[in-house]
Amino acid sequence: MKVTIEKNISNCDDCPYAEISKVYTADSWDDVRKIYCSRLKETIYGYLDWNEKSPVPARCPYNKGV
Repeated sequence: MKVTIEKNISNCDDCPYAEISKVYTADSWDDVRKIYCSRLKETIYGYLDWNEKSPVPARCPYNKGV
C-alpha cells in the first residue's frame, strides 16, 4: 500500500524534494544557491541570492495547499 502525505510548504527551501546547492560566481562574497526538484526532475531556481525567497511553483506535485 502506498501512502501519500501532503504537507503545506511556503517555499522550496523547506521541501524534502528540493536539492539545494551552492552556485559559484566570480565574486567570492556572493552567497548564491540553486534549487533542483527531484520530483519534477528539473531546476526550479537557477540563481537565488541569500536573501531571496523561493516561492513554490504552481506545478509542484508535492504541495497541495498553498
